[in-house]
Amino acid sequence: MRFCDAEACHSCPAATDMPCCLRRKAQFCRWLARRRSARGIRGALETMSLQLMEDAEALEREAAALSVTR
Repeated sequence: MRFCDAEACHSCPAATDMPCCLRRKAQFCRWLARRRSARGIRGALETMSLQLMEDAEALEREAAALSVTR
């Protein structure tokens, strides 16, 4: 599966690692953007990919900060 399906999320091996899950979604958006010729759609997918990667990095920074304070 390339992108999440709410019904399959619980059985996905990436579901326990949210940053990993977000990166998989970002990779899919990037893959799909390369296959779309419409500028608006391609741009939106590229933006979504970047935002998902930023979210994954933010979650990792938060987890690192929490583990340091424990």
